[in-house]
Amino acid sequence: MKRTKPTPGTAFSALTSDGRKSHKAIKLGGEALLKHSSPEMEVYFSHPQKKRPPSTFAAAILMPIFLALFVINSQTIINFFDLTAESSSIISLSTMLISSIFLGPIPYCLGRGNVWGLLLIHYFYSFNLSMSPIAICIMVSEIIKSRALAPHFIVLAMLLSLIFLCSKIINGKSFNKMVRFYANRRIALKALQVRGHITNKS
Repeated sequence: MKRTKPTPGTAFSALTSDGRKSHKAIKLGGEALLKHSSPEMEVYFSHPQKKRPPSTFAAAILMPIFLALFVINSQTIINFFDLTAESSSIISLSTMLISSIFLGPIPYCLGRGNVWGLLLIHYFYSFNLSMSPIAICIMVSEIIKSRALAPHFIVLAMLLSLIFLCSKIINGKSFNKMVRFYANRRIALKALQVRGHITNKS
């Protein structure tokens, strides 16, 4: 039996695939880049002050949701090992710092139309999906052992809700529209530079 990897969703996977192709075309430049652009697209993005970009709300709300998802997963696993308060605090702060550093570049990359924004989301979301079954098993075992069911049920419900929300956002139309807008703008502006260079040489 093949082991299936956790995937962020069909729409997001298609978005990432297109982003990789665009990134490769930009790196190659020349004709490879121009094939990903069109005169209409270049005219559209050549006057940015006249174009109202799509809402970035989806990307903005995704960051705190990602952070909350990571905190619940990591804290559930850390607490399971029954460490001293000092050790637990150090590990918790370290994981929070690492996740913040990891998430920090995402809005910048997405706004620049860089595929790394999507790749960071993919890696972070997949990592959380890998941790979530462990955290859920720990929560379920705590629910079985504990008489205070309500707190554990609330955290479990929050975890499942956050996973659902993340998937809904990154596969949603608003996020898709925003990412494609900035990716297409990057392609168009790079293509304009290439066309200008070709014109100057001729």
